[in-house]
Amino acid sequence: MVKALRLFSTPLRNVSPTPGWRRLLRRPRLTVACVTRGASKEKDYNGGGNDDDDDNDDGVAEAKNAALRLLSYRPYSKAELTTKLQDRFSATDLEEALLRLEEVGLQSDREVASVFVREKWRVSKWSPTRVRHALVQLKGVDEQTAEMALEEIFGKPEEAASAFEGWGRDVDDDDIDDDDGGVSAELWQAVSRKWRGMRSVSSLEAKQRRMLGWLQRRGFSWSASSRYTRMCVERLEENEDSIH
Repeated sequence: MVKALRLFSTPLRNVSPTPGWRRLLRRPRLTVACVTRGASKEKDYNGGGNDDDDDNDDGVAEAKNAALRLLSYRPYSKAELTTKLQDRFSATDLEEALLRLEEVGLQSDREVASVFVREKWRVSKWSPTRVRHALVQLKGVDEQTAEMALEEIFGKPEEAASAFEGWGRDVDDDDIDDDDGGVSAELWQAVSRKWRGMRSVSSLEAKQRRMLGWLQRRGFSWSASSRYTRMCVERLEENEDSIH
């Protein structure tokens, strides 16, 4: 019994550690500094050691998402998106975000221009001059992209300039409404509908003024506007008078 008590009362420092314990005691203590250094090395190894790069990627991602939300409503040109988002993001992040969207085909000034030209001609009968001005000055599309989009509807610039000047001279009255004269014939159909819709206007001069104003507000030259107005008088007004 006394021997047992002496055994348990022996200080632990006098107990010789076993080989396994020796290995554990030789291990360095795991400190906070060690953990921090290890995490830092792992972050560097994974390519994420630069906090500024993470911040930049976050800014680009946020700018890209904001641009995508706008594009979900309608097509926007690059200049339009820049104007709308420039107060929310840095110029560098916004430029990079828009470049990435353009690379994957989610934003295209060419597509914006093509859609705009088709819509303004089909719905409003804007002239090539007015469409070009709106694309370059309002939407910020470059001249070359604007011209390519205009050619899809109106042809080459020299063709577009003269398309509406002399059309209809060689077309008979009976065939004019069925003439397949491209944009010139399409404009005539819109003009004739507009003229027939002014039956309540009793004065011929008032009709002519309204028609001239309608065409010129759409960007047509004085020559083309006068030509189509004169055709209305010669081919529509006189036919209506002969009927009555």
